[in-house]
Amino acid sequence: LTTSARTGWANINGYRDEPPLQMPRNQAGYIGGVAAFLAAASALRRRTMFDQPETVSVSEVEAFALTVHPWAIAAIYEDIGWSYGPAGGRQRGEPGPLYDAADGRMNFGFGDFHNWREAMRVLRLPELAEREDLLSDIGRHSRDLSAVVAGAARTLPELERWPVFHALAQLRCNVGVVQDIGDIVRDPQLGARSFLVETEIEGSKVRAAGPPARLSPGAWRLARSAPQLDEHNSTLVQDWSHPRLPVTTAASSLSTASEGPLKGVRVLSLCQAWSGTFGTELLALLGADVVQIGSLHRPDVWRRVRDRVPRGVFDESKVQHPLNTQGLYNSVNLNKREICLDLRDPRGMEIFWELLPRFDVLAENFRPTVMPSWGITLDRLHEERPGMIWASISAYGSDGPYREYPGNGATTEPMAGLSSLHGYEGDPGMNTGGLYPDPVAGYFLAGLVVAALNHRDLTGLPQRIDLSMMEAVAVVCGDAIVEYGATGRVPGPTGNHHPAFAPHNMYQAANGADCDRC
Repeated sequence: LTTSARTGWANINGYRDEPPLQMPRNQAGYIGGVAAFLAAASALRRRTMFDQPETVSVSEVEAFALTVHPWAIAAIYEDIGWSYGPAGGRQRGEPGPLYDAADGRMNFGFGDFHNWREAMRVLRLPELAEREDLLSDIGRHSRDLSAVVAGAARTLPELERWPVFHALAQLRCNVGVVQDIGDIVRDPQLGARSFLVETEIEGSKVRAAGPPARLSPGAWRLARSAPQLDEHNSTLVQDWSHPRLPVTTAASSLSTASEGPLKGVRVLSLCQAWSGTFGTELLALLGADVVQIGSLHRPDVWRRVRDRVPRGVFDESKVQHPLNTQGLYNSVNLNKREICLDLRDPRGMEIFWELLPRFDVLAENFRPTVMPSWGITLDRLHEERPGMIWASISAYGSDGPYREYPGNGATTEPMAGLSSLHGYEGDPGMNTGGLYPDPVAGYFLAGLVVAALNHRDLTGLPQRIDLSMMEAVAVVCGDAIVEYGATGRVPGPTGNHHPAFAPHNMYQAANGADCDRC
């Protein structure tokens, strides 16, 4: 509750003129844990180079703030001083970002729709199919989509959600269906990828969330269930007699240490928008040399959210371009370098293959069919650069029935069950105000890349990281999945309340501000 309030999440989550709304189900704790995993894995890697002790101090508030900060940076660039994010600040009953269908609810990423004409016909909106100002997705986010929003709210109640989902996804449109936790344990995509694992609670078998990504060859595995209180007291005392692990050290200057634990690691990134760019930014901030491959014919979507220079950074004395002055893009691409390659041109692809052997990590967030069409396989990368790490983020992973479907934070949030847990008590659930799955996936990607680098340094083996945004978000709904398995009850939104503590809510102060109490 307090972390949601301090970081701004509570402000952008709630309905206008209603209390601010916390993030659901201990999200600050999950993010703090993943940030600690990333930092600890990085510190372990540096241990091979230095004989100095390492202190890792993780602030949940700071770690959680990074999951919402692009909206604040964009507001500063626009000189508006505040932000509701991409989905917050709505009046109750206003259409979007979730829409009522005949048999449930859905989310649509209209700004990123491909095949606009065909998509509008799927939604039974033929009058919008020929809107010339909406045919191209470049700049569509900044255009008036009110007719599309109103139209979808009008026609969707006559349509069933899953046929609409599959029809639009096959047209490469970002679309999602709201699933509750009961739906999640029966989901065909998660089932095809064997995401859920079986564990025990006091002798009873329950299903739990699996890994945030598939790893190969160094696979994630479940070794044991959560321990009972005091279960391993005697065995751990015996383990203390084991010899201390040796530490290999190498002479290095203090100035090198200050450059970060990933100093010397090189990352070639083809990531766009938020999830992958945030994950690689974390690697860059830890000292890695991250080189972004950009495109002139299709620039990063976060470079082109506006077709003008934002008011807060506009300077008539300088030559400025909208593609270089967007707060969203600049907030998640710090410490990086960029080159532009036309990978449609044979020479551009040739340069790409010439670059690969000079890097330790290849990161991308394309649909899973794209990189194999270029001839990319883990074996091929290992031949070009022994021990290469290939890290991918996609909406649903590299296999399963949804593998070719696009998705983003707004669509994978309902697909993964989070939207069914978030909202005011008694409501059916809602999306968060700020595309939360993107930073969740980015955090996991960064941590797993560092873990894979550690594995490579020990074994010399390459590593494939196949991260599904849907699975990563399902991991941070893990307590709800176990609760459902243990009780059979489908959990829903609890507003600002806590299951064990009271008072626990947002309260209005005398000066009009909202105060939190836990």
